[in-house]
Amino acid sequence: MKHIFIIPGFQIDEIFKVCIDTSTITPIIVNHELSAGFMAEGYAIANKTIGVACSIGGPGIAYMIPSAINAKLEELPVVYISGANSIKNGIIETFQNTSSTGSNDNEIFKTILSKSYNHNDIKKIKNISKLIPKKAPCHIAIPYDIQRTKENNANSSPLKREKNLRKVKTYKTFSKKNKKEISLKFIFKTIRNELPKNSILCTDSGQTRFAANKYLKDNKNIKLFQSSKQSPMGWGICSSMGAKLATNKSTVVSIFGDGSMRMFGIELSTAIKYNLSIVFILCDNSSYGTVYSRLKNTPYEKFSLLDNINWEEYVNSFGMQCFSIKEKKEIPKTLNKALKLKGSSLIWIKTPKIDKNLIKQKDGKIKE
Repeated sequence: MKHIFIIPGFQIDEIFKVCIDTSTITPIIVNHELSAGFMAEGYAIANKTIGVACSIGGPGIAYMIPSAINAKLEELPVVYISGANSIKNGIIETFQNTSSTGSNDNEIFKTILSKSYNHNDIKKIKNISKLIPKKAPCHIAIPYDIQRTKENNANSSPLKREKNLRKVKTYKTFSKKNKKEISLKFIFKTIRNELPKNSILCTDSGQTRFAANKYLKDNKNIKLFQSSKQSPMGWGICSSMGAKLATNKSTVVSIFGDGSMRMFGIELSTAIKYNLSIVFILCDNSSYGTVYSRLKNTPYEKFSLLDNINWEEYVNSFGMQCFSIKEKKEIPKTLNKALKLKGSSLIWIKTPKIDKNLIKQKDGKIKE
């Protein structure tokens, strides 16, 4: 096995770093967890060895379920590695809870694959490779605190850190000319001031969700829709269409980052197909923002960056109008113009990788 297919996230920070630090393994950072699973399947078939797909637990590993089912039926040795919540004094964290009181990852994958291991299973063996069947997929859940302990770091991960780190290529990111970065604070201030009463705002994961909770707190004019317990990427994009169909007369706005746009941006074409009037606001910071906040100023920082995509050309290809914002003074006028359109449109705004106004932790890192 020379490659691992992965989407970074807080619950697998340490596994992600091990992947980068290991000279014999190349992490392939994909756009969607299900893509990671399917890629691992193809890898297992072609290379006649195990394929590995890795993501956070909860919503991340749930996206891999169709791949796990297929790998079982095709008898493919694919290993699905997921992070899990830290266990502190017997108390499990509630956000993206992977335990039996949350998404119950281990039991779900036991039902699907029969083989699903947690940290207690891992402690009983010295070599994790013994857990992996030769002609069947399996799932391994590793809590974040177990990943961080020195004793378990070598045994609980299928990869091991090496003293001589390999050189890695830097992602090339290109900023669109004449586009200035605009803070989420200003964007949400505009939303607060310009949206009509009883508007619905569907937020996504990461910094856009944090910003909505901070800058729209106690606002009675806007109905804030969000997934507060699991916060899967792409939720804000897709839920806005359901909300619009359910309440056709209401103003509906969706706000999300470029990571989610990569996963579910194609669904904007569904809004066009069914003539839904929704304003989609893309906050493009060319990174997985919350991951970047934790990896900034470390050797791992570059792996949280995303290459630039011309989203205007992308949505234009299926008939959606795009407003490409160059300066913040354009946002109020553009938002009002988009709200008056019959049909959906995209407002594309370049934002900072980290909105400093949102950071709560003392170390300046965001957990998600």
